[in-house]
Amino acid sequence: MMNEVATNGRLPSRHQLRLTVQTLSDLLTLLFPRPHSLDIITYEDVQKRYPLTEMRGPAIVALEQSRRILRAVGDYHQMGLCAFHHGLCYLYWDDCSSAREQFDEARRQWAFVNMPSAISLAYFAMGRTRHHLFQDEAAMMLYSKAEQWQQRIHLLPTSEREKAFVSRLLSELHSVQEGLRERMWPRERDGQTVSAQAGPIDLP
Repeated sequence: MMNEVATNGRLPSRHQLRLTVQTLSDLLTLLFPRPHSLDIITYEDVQKRYPLTEMRGPAIVALEQSRRILRAVGDYHQMGLCAFHHGLCYLYWDDCSSAREQFDEARRQWAFVNMPSAISLAYFAMGRTRHHLFQDEAAMMLYSKAEQWQQRIHLLPTSEREKAFVSRLLSELHSVQEGLRERMWPRERDGQTVSAQAGPIDLP
């Protein structure tokens, strides 16, 4: 599978991508404890069912079938979960562009049922894909959108589980924002300023 090339001309680090997948998976499970619909394909399912071909032909067919089944049911909550899990599948196997499309699809589905926590997670996930590709301005904008949706959570009744999710997401969000600001606006050293990475800011 061909991956999108980062702004600096290099491919994103597979190790870093998989660390991000684990973080996003942990956040999703914290917000939506399993079990979820058995018709949703996860990256763990792909690992078990398609150890040789991974995210190629058979897995892609399975993901498309999964999407069609969930659409037929018409449950926006489950369709959002389906899209987010599929985004994790693509991200695990290095396809940031397809992952971002799936995370944005999850955001759209969750918007239909007014789920600020889930929408915030989707924006954070999209920001991570941009971040890994050194599309720094676009990543920061998406992180800011994630923060904006976090603020809306407090306007709705919040469970203890959701409070734990908010705390974890804010911690992760502030950590990546701090690192990204250092990369975008590096301090001068020895009388020189290292050029910050620039990237496209076309957002979904």
